[in-house]
Amino acid sequence: MDIFGNDAETSLENISIVVVCIDQVDTSFVKLCLSRGIDYVDISSDFKFICQVELLDGLAKLNNAAVVLSVVLALGLTNFLVSQAKKLMENLRQIDVLLEFGLCDHHGKAALEWMYNNLDAAYKIMVN
Repeated sequence: MDIFGNDAETSLENISIVVVCIDQVDTSFVKLCLSRGIDYVDISSDFKFICQVELLDGLAKLNNAAVVLSVVLALGLTNFLVSQAKKLMENLRQIDVLLEFGLCDHHGKAALEWMYNNLDAAYKIMVN
């Protein structure tokens, strides 16, 4: 789906949640989702964009839509997906997560800044 295209609105029919994994320059697509009551998840770490989306809180509440911002794929969405898998699979004992940055892909400026600024960060490893 091209969120910048003319058919974005019709593409959202029967959709309840949208996960956006690209940098955006304005909040028009976010407004479209929220006005339709569609829950919105965004991985952007661009502070200016996040602040613009936060101003749409009233629109989200009016249409009973949830917004989750700055979900870094490796640390946020991945953990959520692992949690959901654990709930659905009886004998799940271990999940290995492999992250590959830049393999045949182009990352936005905010994503690269986040990655480089957090290369030496410490993370908790949870077992069981």
